Amino acid sequence: MHIAVYGCGQLAQMMIQAAQPLGHTASFIREDGEDTVCVKDLGNIVLRSELTSDDALKAFLADVDVMTVEKEQVNLEFLRRCAQFVTVHPNPNAVEICGDRWKEKSTLRSLDIPVTDFFDYANPPVEPTHSPLGYIAKSCRDGYDGKHQHRVKTWDELAQLPLQGVALGDWIVEAMVPFDFEFSVVGCRDQAGNIAMYSAIENEHVDGILRRSVTPSNRLPVGLRLEAETYLSRLLDHWGYVGVLTMECFAVNGSMMVNELAPRVHNSGHWSMFNTAASQFENHIRGVTGMILTEPTYQGVRGMLNLVGSDDIPAVAKDNPDISVVLYGKSVRPGRKVGHINVQNDDPGVVKKLLDQLEAAVYPSADG
Repeated sequence: MHIAVYGCGQLAQMMIQAAQPLGHTASFIREDGEDTVCVKDLGNIVLRSELTSDDALKAFLADVDVMTVEKEQVNLEFLRRCAQFVTVHPNPNAVEICGDRWKEKSTLRSLDIPVTDFFDYANPPVEPTHSPLGYIAKSCRDGYDGKHQHRVKTWDELAQLPLQGVALGDWIVEAMVPFDFEFSVVGCRDQAGNIAMYSAIENEHVDGILRRSVTPSNRLPVGLRLEAETYLSRLLDHWGYVGVLTMECFAVNGSMMVNELAPRVHNSGHWSMFNTAASQFENHIRGVTGMILTEPTYQGVRGMLNLVGSDDIPAVAKDNPDISVVLYGKSVRPGRKVGHINVQNDDPGVVKKLLDQLEAAVYPSADG
């Protein structure tokens, strides 16, 4: 089948690299100014602005069997236009909700899935919400990796943020949560409604950017993992979702809260590329193209370290059968994800030691 991918980043790259051995081909849709180095030589690339007319769009989609996305920050009007002429997975409604923090939180609450307390910045409650740890204001439709966010300690400080005059639905305010750790669950649903669930992943962030992940987590009780998988399955079925959906969560004193959703393959699932029966990328492709999903079995413990702002490969990663390095071909600049390193071993202590060594080498302290 021929797949059109909306987006040209590393997620598009890894999806199509997984699609090619399955016999699929690809085209890519890019925005003006979007870097396409990640998908160079993987298929035809076309500007969205060149597809404004129905004739141009029909011509582009004539050979396309299915369309998917690598990000939720997309032009929804365009995505819905595409859905008039070709199957789009995941469906545009799910992409819209996951791309808007207010709609996302409201949907989760309506499905009895626990979330943090929240309100619209332009319509605060009459009585101040008590939050001992403070508040975080987030742009509803923009921002990732910690961007477009403001953290404050008190209710009064919210009024001092440079957000005066914002409209309803532009910014959401959430109460800070005293969580024990962060974790995510990655699941994939096919067109027949079958679900493949990946092992829950414990995550560590630095400056709002995912730094490292490990699975399975020895801190996550089985009951809490099963609860999170139940919630994710509920969302997948509620939307009639096809493809990978990721749910990022907080573990809070033996319970859980959902932080946010991603309607796509996810950074915390990159560990699945290394000696797993089927990576998140392969199963996403299987799902959207109508193929049978593969149960994502693996042995031992897996870890992943992001390469952010550096593509220097630590010496410990070289010629080590427990380590796999993936570079995206992107130029290096501060705060930019340019690759990741996967680690595997039967011993969780070995995985932790290797991740510690890799992190120390990639992110040395300021004082050396």
